This record gives sequence, C-alpha cells and structure tokens, in this order.
Amino acid sequence: MEDIYKKQIEFQKLLENDTNSQEFKNQMFLGLFEEVTELMRETPFKSHKKNQVFNKDKFVEECVDVQVYLINLLLSAGVTWEEFEKLIRDKQIINFKRQDEGY
Repeated sequence: MEDIYKKQIEFQKLLENDTNSQEFKNQMFLGLFEEVTELMRETPFKSHKKNQVFNKDKFVEECVDVQVYLINLLLSAGVTWEEFEKLIRDKQIINFKRQDEGY
C-alpha cells in the first residue's frame, strides 16, 4: 500500500496539481461522492427490486476509485504514508478494544 500511496504523489506531481489548494480538495470531495454513489449502484441495495445482480469486478473497480480519491484527500492534508499507517493501526486497536468491552 505504501508504494500505491507514493505513486499517487508522483501522479499528482505529473499532473501539476496543487494538492494543498482548496480547489483540489473540493474536486476530490466531489469525485469521492460520485465514486461512492457508483459503488453503491454496484450492490443490490434496493430491497424492493427483484433480480438484482452483484458484479464483483465492477464493485472492486469502484472501491479502487474510492481509495484513489481518499489517498488524494490525505495528500491534500499533508499526511504521509507513515502517519496514515500509524493512524490506521491505532484505530484498529481501538476498534478491537471496543468489541472486547461490548461497544
């Protein structure tokens, strides 16, 4: 995952995007919302609709798109891979502890 994160930094530099700008953040939020909507459409979420089909490949493709936008948002906040990895690991510890405590 670290390589993916670093490659996204490289890609944003190639595009000459100012990842610190509010415009960049706004574009990433809009893109993220759209990708989450597309992701939802790839699941059989309509309880009233019969014969819904789950397409794993399209679902995973949309998950990847969501992840790219999330990485870009982290970049826009100046978060390094090391910081992000630590925060994820810390959150996992909290989540497991919550379950142990009957959260």
